[in-house]
Amino acid sequence: MKLAEGTVVGLIAGYYDVETAAGIVRTRARGVFRQKKQKPAVGDRVEIQIDDQGMSYLVKILPRLNRIGRPAVANVSHILLVISAVEPDFSLELLDRFLTFFSWQKVKVTIYLSKPDLLKGDKLAKIKEDLAYYQKIGYPVFTDYHDVEVKIPQMIKEGQIWTLAGQSGAGKSTLLNHLKK
Repeated sequence: MKLAEGTVVGLIAGYYDVETAAGIVRTRARGVFRQKKQKPAVGDRVEIQIDDQGMSYLVKILPRLNRIGRPAVANVSHILLVISAVEPDFSLELLDRFLTFFSWQKVKVTIYLSKPDLLKGDKLAKIKEDLAYYQKIGYPVFTDYHDVEVKIPQMIKEGQIWTLAGQSGAGKSTLLNHLKK
């Protein structure tokens, strides 16, 4: 038997895909995790045990930096927070709640305003004015999709775990689909 360390990169039907120095290993978690009411999450640094027949088991979750609940992701370095201009309507209160939570988790945040093309005039100008405050206090803010498409990949450093967050309907899936291309 040998032990290896890696990062959980996928979770499907009780199986964990763990990226190790030797490649991705599909593994199952030992029953001890259920007894302790622990569940490994994507992003967790873990230890796996591989037996002589090639079977592998996740045996230990290494200490976490943080854990975000929905979706369950651990050791997050950076959040791309998608906040909508409309449908759903822009909310400073919601933005502040997100920023407070992520600050508490010690996660860096970049703000992206989605759907600005659906809003014109004074309302859009007011939202951009509000977001300028956040930029002034140190949050990177993007209000144009093309800036996100070019600059976000440049911001991601080796070994970092980035994830998207934002309210339902804000455009996270749409953004992710565009960034994959």
